[in-house]
Amino acid sequence: MTAGVMVPVLLMSTYGYLAMGVTIGLGALCVGITDNPGPIHHRRNGMLITMLLLFATIILTGLSVRYHWLTMLLLVILPFFFSMIGIYGNRATSAGMACMLVMVLNIDKSQSAQQVLNNALLTVLGGAWYFILSLGLHQLRPYKLLQQVLGDCMTETARYLRIKATFYDENVDFDKSYKLLTEVQVQVHQKQEATRELLFKTRSIVKESTAIGRLLVMAFIDTVDLFERIMTSQQEYRLLHTHFGDTVLLGAFKNAILQLANDLDELGIAFQEGRASVPVKASSEEVTLLETLFVNERSQLLNESNTDAFISLRHILNSIKDLQHRIDKLHEYSNFDRKIDKTGRSERDLKRFVSRSDYSPKILLDNLHFQANIFRHSIRVCLALLVGYSLSIFLPIGHEYWILLTIIVILKPAYSLTRQRNLERLGGTLAGAAVAALILFTITQTNVLIAIILVCMIVTFSLIRTNYFISVIFMTTYILIGFLFLKSGTVTMVLQDRIIDTAIGSVISFLILYLVPPRWEHENIKSLGIDAIIANKNYYAYIASAFVGKELITQQYKLKRKDSYVAMANLGDAFQRMLNEPKSKQQQGEYLHQLIVSNHVLVSHIATLSAYRQQFGPAYVLPSFEPVTETTIKQLTAALQLMGDESHYNFSEINDNPDVDDLMQTPLHQAKIAGEGTELRQSYFKTIADQFEIILRVAIDIKSIAGKLGR
Repeated sequence: MTAGVMVPVLLMSTYGYLAMGVTIGLGALCVGITDNPGPIHHRRNGMLITMLLLFATIILTGLSVRYHWLTMLLLVILPFFFSMIGIYGNRATSAGMACMLVMVLNIDKSQSAQQVLNNALLTVLGGAWYFILSLGLHQLRPYKLLQQVLGDCMTETARYLRIKATFYDENVDFDKSYKLLTEVQVQVHQKQEATRELLFKTRSIVKESTAIGRLLVMAFIDTVDLFERIMTSQQEYRLLHTHFGDTVLLGAFKNAILQLANDLDELGIAFQEGRASVPVKASSEEVTLLETLFVNERSQLLNESNTDAFISLRHILNSIKDLQHRIDKLHEYSNFDRKIDKTGRSERDLKRFVSRSDYSPKILLDNLHFQANIFRHSIRVCLALLVGYSLSIFLPIGHEYWILLTIIVILKPAYSLTRQRNLERLGGTLAGAAVAALILFTITQTNVLIAIILVCMIVTFSLIRTNYFISVIFMTTYILIGFLFLKSGTVTMVLQDRIIDTAIGSVISFLILYLVPPRWEHENIKSLGIDAIIANKNYYAYIASAFVGKELITQQYKLKRKDSYVAMANLGDAFQRMLNEPKSKQQQGEYLHQLIVSNHVLVSHIATLSAYRQQFGPAYVLPSFEPVTETTIKQLTAALQLMGDESHYNFSEINDNPDVDDLMQTPLHQAKIAGEGTELRQSYFKTIADQFEIILRVAIDIKSIAGKLGR
């Protein structure tokens, strides 16, 4: 993006046409911000549509700017439309933002019709230049973007694994660790969804016409399976601390898990850089040492009271060994050796894992009411811009469009995002102004200043989607230095205008946010909780059926797993947003936190049960697991009723409080009989039965929490 913006600026300035180069660079910037990661046909179509919208916006703005009343009318119509199209996703949101950007940058320029047309054509020329640059890079390195997104997914998964290691700390705060897990699970899901869409909607990759495409598909599928395997290490951590808190075992398990996380981190970076990686030797050594330590400690400490705890540790050890094997396999994929695997997957099967993009006008029309959050957001944007424009008319402000620019950047559909952007924008602007002042008062060489602008732009565009505060610091720095080249006032005046205008825009945004409040998260979060329980119930029912003799279809199981992860991520994301809202709007936060943690524990144990199904197969089928499964499903169904989901459920199940110990007697007894022969076989049967019992107890807890939320 830096190349797209700066090449025309530098080229035109060489021939004395700096202002023209800036306009072309602006067009490249506006089209560039819509070039979000995704299938190439989505990127291509998005950029083309953005260029058309930019042209129309500049023409309409340029012709109306002479008349304040007409400009105000335009500030109602265009920003409302550009905000509403955000209902179609991130790419449409970026396109709307780009159009509002050129609108506010042209709103204070009184130009002739010919000048307006020239301005529009130059902006589109810049967009076309970026379009050619982007597609050209894709042709040269068609898999680079996917490798970066997939590597990002791996590093986020490593972060999740690193948090799992905290459960083995001596003084672990379980509530804090579970909170962190739910937060990072949201991020992992978002990375997976981005990779899934880019991977499965790119026809050349889905058809597996090349070895690289095929291996990238396999690497992603194995990364998702790896994440599920990480979740299977869920155990009764408090029990482990009770029995092994004063031994070296838990610390050794933590170190092995951290080493695997570091290995996975390095692997993700290797994928992002497009280079081959090799397994970290220290990782395999750590796992080998852990196994030796476990065997030695078990021979010395095993007794009747801690047998179950040692069984849990054994299964965690098996999970760690399996994780190491899976990470080693991913290292092989990074070599892109076409001999690794030639197994094909049909395009139709893979596309079932991604949501179909729907751009029907009906979606827009269905959201044209005050209960729709996107509608409220669009109203806020219009009102804030009208207030900002009115102030710029009557107040002696040097660069009035900075007020409007601040407003469109800060205002977001969710309160938490707007509040965060407001603070980051203000803080970043002040810090950036200080840095720019230091540079401008100490450096006068033109070449050095241009080099600083280039560095600042690279950092800005690299961090704008991941660390907005830092990106604003560098953005403010290069903008203020750039004004020096445009001869737009003295350094002191430009710095003063930037800070004052940003502060005014920030205050306007925050006041309008309270005047037209968004839909608070507590209004919708219960429905997301219901969705999560339904998805987890379906996921559990499908996995549990394998242990009573039913055949599972791998693709169906993975679809139900995906539905569960998506629902959990949506619930966790909404809860995090709610925590950033005013205290008065954080209703039932304690119970919602308990619901999220309980559902996370539930999904982890379902994933563990799924791993046992894959590992043991039909050899560990017990018909007596069926009553336990049915009772668990009834408890989750009752939870749905208590939370207000009344559709097709039996209210008689609400008061059904099973005796878990009594219910588990038969399967535990039959598991003991079926496991006779070897100690290992019996431990496996016992572990499977324990998972059914834990899941049932968690389901009862969820019902209890749902009762409190439903009041």
